[in-house]
Amino acid sequence: MGKGTLGLAVLATKAVKLAFGDSVFYIRCDDLGNYHALLRAIALSFEIAAPDTVAALAGSILSAVKKEPILLFLDNAEVPLT
Repeated sequence: MGKGTLGLAVLATKAVKLAFGDSVFYIRCDDLGNYHALLRAIALSFEIAAPDTVAALAGSILSAVKKEPILLFLDNAEVPLT
């Protein structure tokens, strides 16, 4: 069983659903080429506006995650970060 399969199994558990409700996000990062693309994918998952600059985008994401507990699973996050 791979990391992604294991992660998806955890996300589907009753405990995770009880703890996070609809605030569970899964992003597959294999096709994301860089850090900016990763941030845009996160913003898209959170349904927030995606500003053009990396700093503004990161700020928007941080503001969103401060509002409520979330669980974000980044599958193969090492790809866009290398």
